[in-house]
Amino acid sequence: MVDAELVRELLRDQHPDLAGLTITHGADGWAVWRALGSLFIAHAGPPGGKPTWGPPAVASLHRLVASENACR
Repeated sequence: MVDAELVRELLRDQHPDLAGLTITHGADGWAVWRALGSLFIAHAGPPGGKPTWGPPAVASLHRLVASENACR
């Protein structure tokens, strides 16, 4: 089962630059979960995964991090 703590742990291990991203409710939270879901699907690879989903998901996370940093 995927829960918030697992996602935080994966972010800390795999993407330390994204580890401080606040996973909240609302539009930003939805965008984070959507991008992370796309990354999981991209990471699964063939036969069931979609590797082409990775770059757009990473770009989305980078935009979210940039917008969060701009708000501080």
